[in-house]
Amino acid sequence: MFPSEGEPQPGPPFDGAADAECGPHPDLRAVVRERCHAAILCFRGEADTAALAVWRELIRSGAAFARQAGGHLVIDATRLSFLGWRALAVLAEEADRLPVDLALVSTSPTVARMVDAGDIDAHVPLYGTVVEALGPSGPVGPPRPAPSTSPTPSRGRHRPSVRTACPKAE
Repeated sequence: MFPSEGEPQPGPPFDGAADAECGPHPDLRAVVRERCHAAILCFRGEADTAALAVWRELIRSGAAFARQAGGHLVIDATRLSFLGWRALAVLAEEADRLPVDLALVSTSPTVARMVDAGDIDAHVPLYGTVVEALGPSGPVGPPRPAPSTSPTPSRGRHRPSVRTACPKAE
């Protein structure tokens, strides 16, 4: 028997103190590494809606490190088990706001479709490998000149190559 529309439906017991204390704990971690003239922010876990605040803060922390490393931040999402649409939208917002050039690395065909459909690549170019993002054709390219003579970055106005298949396990 189904309850009628007006009747309250039973749910799990609610203990406000326990829920406020525990809350959602996003499974998202990152390590920043300096390579060449860029900072690489390597993510693990899930970049879902519950992790948006952590995602944004980690990107901002990586950008602060990238400013000292040469002004380029590569977001390596290849080890994320989930990268949601909202996280990509936050990444695009941060790319416009932060004083560094960003590049996204992912081998996921789903991420490539979301980036293309949402016009995220107008803000953050997508690459299949970190090497491509760091290479001479990537947004990172050679080291920047001194900040006073630096040209305005293009912010991914070109369309980089994207590997749309996951690499084979060996």
